[in-house]
Amino acid sequence: MSTYLERLGRVAVAAALLTFLPTTAAVADAASAWSNATALEELANKRQDKVDQKADKLEEKIDKFQDKVETQIEKLEDRIETQFDNLQDRVEALGSNGNRRIDAQLDRLENRLEDQLDRLQDRVEDTLDRLEDQIDDLQDDLDNGRNRRKRD
Repeated sequence: MSTYLERLGRVAVAAALLTFLPTTAAVADAASAWSNATALEELANKRQDKVDQKADKLEEKIDKFQDKVETQIEKLEDRIETQFDNLQDRVEALGSNGNRRIDAQLDRLENRLEDQLDRLQDRVEDTLDRLEDQIDDLQDDLDNGRNRRKRD
C-alpha cells in the first residue's frame, strides 16, 4: 500500500507542478518583458538627452551667430554713415563748384554700399534659414522620440 500511496503522491506533485508551470513561465516572460521595456526606455531617454543637447548647442550657435551678425551690421552702418559724413564735409569744402561730379560719386557710393548691405543681409537670412531648418529637423527628431517612448 505504501507504494500505491507513494505513486499517488508523486502523481499529485507532478499534477501540481504542471498546474503552476505555465504561471511560472508567464511570470518569467513578464519579468523579461519588463527588463526589456526598462532598457528600451533608458535607451530612449539617452537618445532624447543627446537630441536635447544638440538642440541646445544649435540654439547657442544661432544666438552667437545672430549677435555677430548684428554687430557686423552695426559696424557696417557706422562705417557707411562715417563715409557719408566725410563726403558731405568734402562737398561743403568744395562749395558749389564740382557739385555734379561729387553728387554722382555720392550716388555711386551709396548704390555700392546699399548693394553690399543687401548681399550681406541675404547671406545672413540664408544662414538663419538653414539654421532654422536644422532646428526644425532636430525638433522633429525630438518629437518622434517622445512619441516612440509614449507608444513603448
